[in-house]
Amino acid sequence: MKFITVITVAMFAAGSAYGQNAEIGTWAGFRKGAASFTFDDGAPSHVSDAGPVFDKYGYKGTFNLVYNWNPNWSGFQSLADNGHEIASHSNSHGQNMSGEEASSKTNIGGKIKQKYGIITVAYPNCNVPNERAVLQNYIVGRICNGSWQGMSDIMGKNGPSNWAKASAIMTGSEGQIKSTNDFTGQMQKAVQSNGWVAFLTHGFSGKNNGSATYSPTDLGAIEGALQWAKQNDKDIWVAPMGFVAMYIKERNAAKIEGSSDSNSMTFELKHNIADSISKYDYPLSIRVKTSWSKVEVTQNGAKLDSKIESGYVYFDAVPNGGKIVVKNGNATGTGNTTTRTTTKTIPSSGSCWASSLGYKCCTSSTVVAYTDSNGQWGIQNDDWCGIPNTNNRNCWARNLGYNCCSTQSCRNAQFSDTDGQWDIENGEWCGISTSNVLC
Repeated sequence: MKFITVITVAMFAAGSAYGQNAEIGTWAGFRKGAASFTFDDGAPSHVSDAGPVFDKYGYKGTFNLVYNWNPNWSGFQSLADNGHEIASHSNSHGQNMSGEEASSKTNIGGKIKQKYGIITVAYPNCNVPNERAVLQNYIVGRICNGSWQGMSDIMGKNGPSNWAKASAIMTGSEGQIKSTNDFTGQMQKAVQSNGWVAFLTHGFSGKNNGSATYSPTDLGAIEGALQWAKQNDKDIWVAPMGFVAMYIKERNAAKIEGSSDSNSMTFELKHNIADSISKYDYPLSIRVKTSWSKVEVTQNGAKLDSKIESGYVYFDAVPNGGKIVVKNGNATGTGNTTTRTTTKTIPSSGSCWASSLGYKCCTSSTVVAYTDSNGQWGIQNDDWCGIPNTNNRNCWARNLGYNCCSTQSCRNAQFSDTDGQWDIENGEWCGISTSNVLC
């Protein structure tokens, strides 16, 4: 129902309570969908033609290299320096890259230096190698069309059900995507479904493609798609596959807490993703309700770009990157610091449970338009409203916008705060209740 991952933080300042909602965008910039363009085989035209076209519109792609084919390393390093992602497409481009999962990552990483390292792999001939080896070395592994393996071509907001099998739709003469309208049609579907679409391209019609001769694509069709994306930038986020995968994993594991005084708000944005593939420090998009007309936002003392729009301050921050401070830019002094308190009061009968999720409760008899784990929802004044008396009051975490942990297995307290103890379930935080048994 909701197109934003909402994390509600209740604060108290100067002796009087006021609510602040800190939200993490489902997609960067609080857009409605995401798209990734991936390019296989390390063609000369990827450096000479594709890179400049993407740079023209301010977008970046993912370029998958075959180590033994000795691509233009300096040219692809220039793409990496300019923000594009360089990824693995195996050592040898055999029928199946099993046994090359780790070595191709190491070999290509020895040639290309980039901020996040080699975190994405695209399988030659679309054949999935050893999945365990893939997930030990990469954040995401890319197949071809998901529909070829009984899955959807367009992934949901939480990515593929198996991170070793991220879908990418084939383009060009042998694929289903040939024209600008084909590209934009799929991106529109991603926006409408709040999902993520990726494209798989080899070389380009009439260009120097080297070994990337399979299914050439009209580069003009891709440029037309980028023009459309630029015109619809408020809706579609175009970014490399590995970056989108990082954003999803961080967003699903993140927890944000805060404190406030009369002229500032302080937040901690944290997750506890623990693997050796990445630091998972890709910026997440945050917005916080405010009545201030001017603000300054910093993280760990460094100033962040921010904007105020429709009663929110928007900014991007790095998880586990230090304290985030939002200051009233019109203040002449600082207020008295107060301790954060998160309300734990369970709404009584007739009270507005939806307010803890950033919504109003319905004020009149309303038809149920949607039901989720929080309760039943209606629509009033073109916005969602919670229908009173329909939420689950047995779970304290519900009031904070989370589920309580299931009781099917014992729980490990991954994080503790003033609200209680937290564990992770299905990639998201869950509250440990009195119904749970600790391991």
